[in-house]
This record gives sequence, C-alpha cells and structure tokens, in this order.
Amino acid sequence: MGLVGSGRIQGSRKSTPYAAQLAAEKCARAAMEHGVKKVDVLVRGPGSGRETAIRSIAAAGIEVVAIKDVTPLPTTAVAPRNAVGVSNGSLHRTRLSTLSP
Repeated sequence: MGLVGSGRIQGSRKSTPYAAQLAAEKCARAAMEHGVKKVDVLVRGPGSGRETAIRSIAAAGIEVVAIKDVTPLPTTAVAPRNAVGVSNGSLHRTRLSTLSP
C-alpha cells in the first residue's frame, strides 16, 4: 500500500521529512477551514522534518509570521541523595531493654 493513498504512515517512516510534510499539510488544511490566515510556528525537538513541515504550511497558503524553537532543555540539577537506614520516610525505632537499678 502506498504512503500517499492510505494517508497513514507506519513504523520507521513516521520520523521522515515526508511524514512531517503530510502532517503539516493536514493541519494547515484544517486551520484554513476555520479561517486561519497567519500563524506563529512553534517547533519542538530535533529532527529532519522541522523545516519541511514549516515549508508545507507556507505552501498551503498560510502566512508564517514567526518561527520559535521551544525544545525543552534538561537541567543539570543533581537529585538529592537517598538517606541510608530510612524506609519510606519513617525512622526505625529500636527497643530499649530496661536496666535493673
């Protein structure tokens, strides 16, 4: 089955520029039906389909006003060290034997 005829892309072909183009065209058509004429495009993550998707939105007749990369960046914060001998936040109690005076 061809990629264009079915409208669905499966497997490893999902991460191709062609798949990004098809998805962007579908979104652009839906947006135009609701009267959208200008857009600000937010792209996220790495990949080869980012530019292709933006070009296909512009080719569909929607004016791309701005392009912004909103890829989340990991922080370098270190996780707190686990306390040794503490289980679920409650302290272990030891039984003290009574001493005879």
